[in-house]
Amino acid sequence: MTEINESSLSLKTVYPVGTELSIDEYEIVKNKIMVLGKEKWTNLLNEPHYYYLIEDFIETDYKKTSKGGSMGVKYFNVNEILNRDCLTTEQIAKELCNKDWE
Repeated sequence: MTEINESSLSLKTVYPVGTELSIDEYEIVKNKIMVLGKEKWTNLLNEPHYYYLIEDFIETDYKKTSKGGSMGVKYFNVNEILNRDCLTTEQIAKELCNKDWE
């Protein structure tokens, strides 16, 4: 999660609990957010945001079972869907193949 304090950016790691970014990781993320906030999304720095940092994308098959298309963007809380936390990206992708949503 980000918080802007007097034109500076502060980052707080919220998941996995008990983990922190290294100083180098913090600087890389902070600089990218600041550049995006100034060049592309000027409202990006106006309020706190969550950023999801992952090492790799893993294909999964999380199927929508209800009729019709999805209206707009839909976000899912993987911890609630799988009823667990602290899973690797590979574990999440594998377990979502056995789930569906409406």
